[in-house]
Amino acid sequence: MEFMEHVDSLKMWVQLMMPKIADQKALQSSVQEELIEMSHAGRTNSLSVLDQQNRYWASRGKLISKVIRYPEVKDWIAAIEELDEKEYVSLLAMLKDLTTNYSIIYDTVHKVCVCVM
Repeated sequence: MEFMEHVDSLKMWVQLMMPKIADQKALQSSVQEELIEMSHAGRTNSLSVLDQQNRYWASRGKLISKVIRYPEVKDWIAAIEELDEKEYVSLLAMLKDLTTNYSIIYDTVHKVCVCVM
């Protein structure tokens, strides 16, 4: 959630810093447009993480209700364990993606700020 707020702030800052069309510098403008695209991709990834969490908890809740309803069936417990392992691996991949997005955006903003100064 915090990542999306940072990305939205960055996107707004970049859009406000865009030079007017009459005095537009090609390189600076292309970098700024790239930053806007990256911030949009980062926001999309963040939303998918939140959506994935909702689906995980809903699926886990359904499985737990089946365990409560049919305690003698051990396959439901195994299904919960498999779902938890799958979610763990998925979260690690999503964390890696978010870290990569943060790093790319930070690096690009840092380069733009150094070039402007």
